[in-house]
Amino acid sequence: MTKNVLLFKGKETNTPLDEYEYELEHYNYKTDFIPVLDSKPESISFIQELLVQPPGHGGIIFTSQRSVDSWNQAITTLQQKQRQEQQRESIIHPQWHLLNVFIVGTKTAEKLSNLSFFHNEPIVHDRAVQLAPEMIPVMLNKKKQDPHFQNSILFLAGDKRLNELPTRLKEADIPFQEVRTYSTCAHPELTDRLVSKHQQRQHQHQQKDNGDNEEDWAVFFSPSGVNYVLERNIQWIKSIPKLAAIGATTADHMKQCGLTVTLISPKPRAKDLAAAIAVHDGSSDQ
Repeated sequence: MTKNVLLFKGKETNTPLDEYEYELEHYNYKTDFIPVLDSKPESISFIQELLVQPPGHGGIIFTSQRSVDSWNQAITTLQQKQRQEQQRESIIHPQWHLLNVFIVGTKTAEKLSNLSFFHNEPIVHDRAVQLAPEMIPVMLNKKKQDPHFQNSILFLAGDKRLNELPTRLKEADIPFQEVRTYSTCAHPELTDRLVSKHQQRQHQHQQKDNGDNEEDWAVFFSPSGVNYVLERNIQWIKSIPKLAAIGATTADHMKQCGLTVTLISPKPRAKDLAAAIAVHDGSSDQ
């Protein structure tokens, strides 16, 4: 029997099949998507002001795909200005391309790589707690090797960033400049979609439906996503049999909110999540 997985995220529309839909379908799961988060870019003009001057930092941190989007918006606008003014030399100072790059999340790394902006190979980890132990020695060693090296870091983050990286940097005496590159808010469709889904389920119960369309799983992708959903319909969420988290940080927050976490994806990727759900349900051989 086909089981249903509700994903609290927006569905990718730039590909024929969303990667989560594709991977879960492989194990005979039916997926539904409810977009939870929306974001607004910030500090674009400030980033542009930084980019036209020599960098005052030796490294840069990207904590999410939205930070990359804001960065891309800033450099794209400058490049358009360069073309309009028919300037041969780049408006962006060339030393920016040489920064040491540190990234939280493989998806963030993929999106940044597509820009072809930085020349150095980035250091990438799925979580900030994993990134810090490798990032800090790199910056400290470069300062030892070259006294003129700027060992400060430009830290691009959102309004709901965690304290892990700032705390680690302060403990290591590495100065950083934090720039808020986006703010997170609830998706405009979230309330309506949750109400519709809840009403659909109530109707099935009234009609004594066999429940084939009810959710067997619900998956959360961020702590803020958990908050926005629970603010709107906590009882319905608690009635879903199995709840999964895309990573440990989200899982910890779910537990703090009183939810029972059935499963944590081994890695924050569609393939790993789908396989973990299938193994839990005993359907990995399908």
